[in-house]
Amino acid sequence: RIQANVKLENLLLVNTNSDNSKETSNANSYTLTVSNSATLTVNNCHITNLSSRAGIHVETVDSKLIISNSFIYGCKRSGIFAQNTNVVVSNCSLFDNGYAGILMKNSKVEINDTVSEFNPRGYHVDDTSICTIKNSTIISNIVGVLVEDKSELNIENSYVSYSFSDEEGGGIGINGESVCN
Repeated sequence: RIQANVKLENLLLVNTNSDNSKETSNANSYTLTVSNSATLTVNNCHITNLSSRAGIHVETVDSKLIISNSFIYGCKRSGIFAQNTNVVVSNCSLFDNGYAGILMKNSKVEINDTVSEFNPRGYHVDDTSICTIKNSTIISNIVGVLVEDKSELNIENSYVSYSFSDEEGGGIGINGESVCN
């Protein structure tokens, strides 16, 4: 659990805990958890979580994740789980995660020059979140971007496609009074 400002560079971060619970409260099941007004800056890292949760969990309003030039992959749930927070992702690759590249709940997330592929959902924008995606590629996910529960997606100069191997898939799905600009 990170509770102060921390900068990580040039690391391989792996969580191998075997916790089978859902993505909610047990911080030991995340590779990194950011809380209590902390800012985590990650550059040029590989992050994976072989347990049951997200690679990075950012969980409070005053916390912030800034991640660049990194790979987040193989997480049993989401690569990043942003909950009531702010996240900036630049020049990253999010792939082969069990639920989504990034799951956002009541968060503000900016994604730039990033690839999300081979996830069930490239990005899940949920619970009044605001997501801005620029100059990014979202391919070969079952659903490229799912926007729900009064959330907002702003997308610009990006490519969105989905995996044609699943009939339930789609490029961008919008539900529950959400908007896409």
